[in-house]
Order: sequence, then structure tokens, then C-alpha cells
Amino acid sequence: MVKGKSDHSMFYKWSKTGIIWLVVYVDDIVITGNDTEGILSLKSFLHSQFQTKDLGPLKYFLGIEVMKSKTGKLGTKPCNTPMIPNLQLTKEGELFEDPERYRRLVGKLNYLTVTRPDIAYPIGQAPKDRRSTTGYCVFFGGNLVSWKSKKQSVVSRSSAESEYRAMAQSTSEVMWIHNLLYESGFKAPIPAKLWCDNQSALHIASNPVFHEQTMHIEIDCHFVREKIQQGLIST
Repeated sequence: MVKGKSDHSMFYKWSKTGIIWLVVYVDDIVITGNDTEGILSLKSFLHSQFQTKDLGPLKYFLGIEVMKSKTGKLGTKPCNTPMIPNLQLTKEGELFEDPERYRRLVGKLNYLTVTRPDIAYPIGQAPKDRRSTTGYCVFFGGNLVSWKSKKQSVVSRSSAESEYRAMAQSTSEVMWIHNLLYESGFKAPIPAKLWCDNQSALHIASNPVFHEQTMHIEIDCHFVREKIQQGLIST
């Protein structure tokens, strides 16, 4: 099998009848693909070499429960974000008596956001620190495949800068997914469409000239413009 360059925990193999994917994390393995005979042969090989057990169809992986259903998007119900709108959190009162327990609880909540996009935003909130929140959703073939809501690591000097940083992180995620699909043998349509509701950030991304308004933005954010010029992203 070939080790993925975009994701080192993923291995894949093409055959005459299809493709096999193997994802491994420590001692947990997920195998999928459309080459049925190849999958059976791979499972037999792993059992002979490492005494692995076949637990059947995927139900749990890394503590995440997996369920299959035929319900389409039209059959789903909207879910409200469990947070009061425009709530300002402040530091007040006594410190928590068990900080280690607090950190464990926050860590578990962060892990839950892997499968619960509805709680991603409130978990990322903290007492007011003047840092903006980056939030994005990535769709492929009409399906939500990736999302994020996280405080930015720096304080932006303008709303355009904070929005542009969010565009940069979104572009990084889109390019990673594109490379992952490409090396697996799938051609994702390009350019990928990047949506943003800030006109200033859109102008910065499309303007090849560095002007006064972009002097304070780090160079690493401007790779959005590079991907647009390469035709891989369009805004």
C-alpha cells in the first residue's frame, strides 16, 4: 500500500477492480473501498502478521460512534447553537478549585466538536480578549466534510484582517482536502469556491498590489492570493 503524503495515517492501493483505503491510529484501523476481494486479502494478511481482529462494519472509532442511515439533507432538522446571542463572558468570581479537572472537561468538549459542529462555536469562546473567531465549513459534493470554529492566535487590527485570516485557514483546509483526493486518484473540481462576506477581505485577496491597507498583515496570509492566481481557488 502507498502511504499518503497529505495524511500520514492513511494508506491506499489501486487494483484492477477498485481502490482500498486503510486509516490507522495506534492500534485502531479502518478499512474501506470498493475492491471486496482486495479488502478480504488485506484483512487476512493483517491477521496473519499482527493477529488483528475483524470487528465487522464500522460502529466505533476513537470513541466516535458511527451510524448509517438513508436520511438525506431534506430529512434533517435544524439545531440551534446552545449559546445566548451576543453574550459577553468576563473573568469574575473565584478560581475553580480543581484546574486539572477543568482542563480535562474542556479537552473532552473540544474532542466532541469533531462530530458536533453545533457546539463548536460556544466551546471556543473565552473571556473577552479582543481576538476574533475563525469559522468555516467545507463541502464536497454537497456534503459537509470539515468544519472549524476557533479563536485566532493573534489580535487583528481590522475586521478585514481577521476575515482574511479566516480565508487563509479555510484555503489551507480546502487545499489539504484537494491534495488528499488527488493523490488517491480522484479529480476534485477546480477552482474551489471560497465564500466570504467581507468585501475588503475579498479585495485584498484579489488585488496583486500590496498597498497601505495590507502592510500590517503577515505575508503567510497572502497565499490565498497565490492560490487564486494559480486557479485553484476562486472567491
